[in-house]
Amino acid sequence: MKQWKRGTKERSRRYVSEAYVQTLAAAAGISMITAFLFYRSVWGMCTFFVFAPLCLKFRQKREAARREVQIQKEFLTAMESVSGALMAGYSLESAWKYAQQETEQMYGIQGIFSRELRQLNQKLFMHEPMEQLLYELAERCDNEEIYHFAEILLYAKRSGGNMTEIIHRTVCRMQEKHEVLREITANVAAKRAEQKMMMLLLPLMLWFLTVSSPEYTGALYGNPAGVLVMSGCLAGYLGALFWAEKIVDIPV
Repeated sequence: MKQWKRGTKERSRRYVSEAYVQTLAAAAGISMITAFLFYRSVWGMCTFFVFAPLCLKFRQKREAARREVQIQKEFLTAMESVSGALMAGYSLESAWKYAQQETEQMYGIQGIFSRELRQLNQKLFMHEPMEQLLYELAERCDNEEIYHFAEILLYAKRSGGNMTEIIHRTVCRMQEKHEVLREITANVAAKRAEQKMMMLLLPLMLWFLTVSSPEYTGALYGNPAGVLVMSGCLAGYLGALFWAEKIVDIPV
């Protein structure tokens, strides 16, 4: 078990290192394009120190959003398995073991929630209370849906209600919610694609003018006034990028 955990940590560190290098490489590429289009000078590569933290922050935000979506997806799969197992006559503890097997089959043993379910079942074997484990799981995953389910489970236990029926109804509501979220996400993705296409227009137009009619843009390079003008254009472009990202960044 210790060797498995060590291997998982090493793979996680390797992934983080690769992602960090890829992000810095992307920032360097953007800096090279900026140096050519806006400054025509190697000094334009100094914009790397602006783009690097922006790219890192952007990647972290996207990775966090992707992780949250994946956790919700895997959690719904696990809950569907738990509900089905309970309706088939399994005990609650056995239902979670069944959910672990189903989740590992669908997302692999290295899936985000697969690892969490494995840890949860190990603690269940040590007779730790289910609701407490779910609260801890919600805190580790930073997921509000898991926290609400833990509260529902705690209420059902205290009230002596029909656990199978309560979990089944909860899963049905979760399925309806995720269906609505999928529709919203699809619409947002379409708007995001439009935004990306619009944001590419300025660099493409500048490149086209530079190649086809260099005399129109020649006065903007190699002099202090041109540097100030192009720096102002770059700042305005970055501001427009940030604003457009805020517009399409609809929380779902």
